[in-house]
Parts: sequence; structure tokens; C-alpha cells
Amino acid sequence: MPRIRDSSAILLAIACSVSEGELESVAIFVDVQNIYYTTRQQFSRHFDYNRFWAEVTKSRKVVKAIAFAIDRDDEKQRQFQNILRAIGFEVRLKPFIQRRDGSTKGDWDVGITLEVLEHAPQADVVVLATGDGDFDLLVHKIREKHRLTVEVYGVEELSAGSLMRAADRFIPIKEPLLLGIK
Repeated sequence: MPRIRDSSAILLAIACSVSEGELESVAIFVDVQNIYYTTRQQFSRHFDYNRFWAEVTKSRKVVKAIAFAIDRDDEKQRQFQNILRAIGFEVRLKPFIQRRDGSTKGDWDVGITLEVLEHAPQADVVVLATGDGDFDLLVHKIREKHRLTVEVYGVEELSAGSLMRAADRFIPIKEPLLLGIK
């Protein structure tokens, strides 16, 4: 009997040390505008950030999580940003710019790229939520330089093929990553 207890204790200790010390580390970066517009266009629905967080952090240690959004100085937007913060994201805001010709500007591509390059060395996995093909070069670079895994979440029909091919794993946004009923 003592042997079984000793073996059980050893197995339990090994399991605990593996589960505590060997978690895969993840850095998460979300292009909020891209995700908002692509899920709205394709599904007429919103992205479920809570479910996304649960999926990408399962059995992983988060080293960085940033959601990049546009600040329209709107109460509904502030509520949404607070929800993102409560989930675990750091929220980075860029002012919404409307030009005289009616066009708008609110692009985070350079900011996202800089943050990914800065935080990728601390992660085993980089998760990038966007369908923007401009990020394919970034994905190639961090995979090559840091030998890590890159997962890209995007609306398949509206995501750049070059970005999907650059990633180690492309995860299409569809059920259950959508809120509400169409």
C-alpha cells in the first residue's frame, strides 16, 4: 500500500509541475476594426471576444494581449473597450480621423507590427486576429526569426490568402466565435 501512495504522490507532483511550469506562452494581438467589419460584412454579427479569449488562452500563459481599436469618443465604444479590458486585453486607441473629402483614417498596421515584433520573443505562440494581408510579411518574419507558432484568426472569405498561407494555423471565424443569432 505505501508504494501506491508514494507512486501517486510522485505522479501528482509531476502532473502539477508540468501543468504549472510547462504552460505554452501566448501573445495575442487583435485588429479590432478588421474583425468588426469583416464579421459584420460576412455574418451580420459581432465577434465573441470572451469565447475567443477562452479558446486562445486554454492551457496557455498569456505574456501579452493587446486589442488595437479606434477611439470615436463614443459611450458605446467606451463600454466595449471596458469589456475588452475586463477580459484581459490591454486596449490601445488611435483617434478616429475624418478627412475633408469624407474619407476616414484609423489604421493600426504599424502599431500592431511594432508590438508583435517586441513581444514575440517572449512567446511560444503569437495569435493575430485579422484578415489583413499586410501582415503576411510580419508573420513570415517572426516565424523565421523566433521559431514560434503563429495562429491567425480571421473571416475566411474576407481574409487575404497570403496571410492564411503564412500562418502555421489559420482559424476561420465562424460559430461559436460569433455573438447573437443572424
